[in-house]
Amino acid sequence: MANHPVAGAHVAALAALVAFKDPGRIGDVLFWSACAACVLPGLALYAWIPLRARRGALVNWGNVKTLGDLANFLRRKQYWQYRYVTNWSDAWQVIGFYLRRVVEEFGFLGGATVVIGVPLMASEQLPLAVMALVLVVLNGGAMIAHARREDIFQWTRYMLTAWFALAWGWNMVVSNCPAEFSIAIAFLLPAGLLVTRFRRHDLSRHRYAEQYNLRILECCPEGATLIAQDDYVVFPLMYLKYAEGIRPDVKLLEQGVHQLGPLKFNPRRDAVYCTHWNAAFNQSVEPGRPGLRLVPEGVIYRVISTDMTYAPRD
Repeated sequence: MANHPVAGAHVAALAALVAFKDPGRIGDVLFWSACAACVLPGLALYAWIPLRARRGALVNWGNVKTLGDLANFLRRKQYWQYRYVTNWSDAWQVIGFYLRRVVEEFGFLGGATVVIGVPLMASEQLPLAVMALVLVVLNGGAMIAHARREDIFQWTRYMLTAWFALAWGWNMVVSNCPAEFSIAIAFLLPAGLLVTRFRRHDLSRHRYAEQYNLRILECCPEGATLIAQDDYVVFPLMYLKYAEGIRPDVKLLEQGVHQLGPLKFNPRRDAVYCTHWNAAFNQSVEPGRPGLRLVPEGVIYRVISTDMTYAPRD
């Protein structure tokens, strides 16, 4: 429960399973209170976040120090402004994408079996089918409600429990096969995916994160300040700098991980860089003072003032 908010879908899914399995429990307040008590120990780990944030944690996402901060953290309030879906057309686009992902996740054989198995599950084990449906709807609904484009179309791991739920359709098909063949048939899907998909999805030789972020650190001159953002960049940079001790001279500012205060620097004297094109450092000239602009230098950007003549290093 304290690993990721997406786990919250399981609470409703389990409740639906129980309600359809044993309708007499629906009005049993004592029973549901006991169920809530079972969930609380997992949720209690969230109480550690504000306590740890006050002690200068190295990773301090959102700087959660008060109960109000914690409530906003749990509601993922900081993400709502970035949501991709703003109309019904966007919503249908996302739904269609996830329906097509069923075949991507399970292959043609698995996708076809899900189409057969889910209705079969609804006819033979309705409570289990309802639980699966709730997981799929809540997972997809959460993405539609507030997820960024990257979350929806690139990070389909957020739908992991939805794929597990649909996989029960395969289980229903296997369970309806003759007993002497069921074990062999059960291995058809994973064996097929292993043969057809493993090579494409094998990332064991890929070291993109290490190579790219080492290149970023190599681009920084001695004593530079580096403002980093985005998970793919921030976390590898933190690992390379803090765990492996690479480039201790570089001051790393982790945007999003820490609550950053005002940054004061003189671009004529101080080497300040951004890993991304940051609008905050593109400021037009105002009366009495120059503006700021970003200059590409290697794979990062140097912050300079508009009255500077600056030649980027090769």
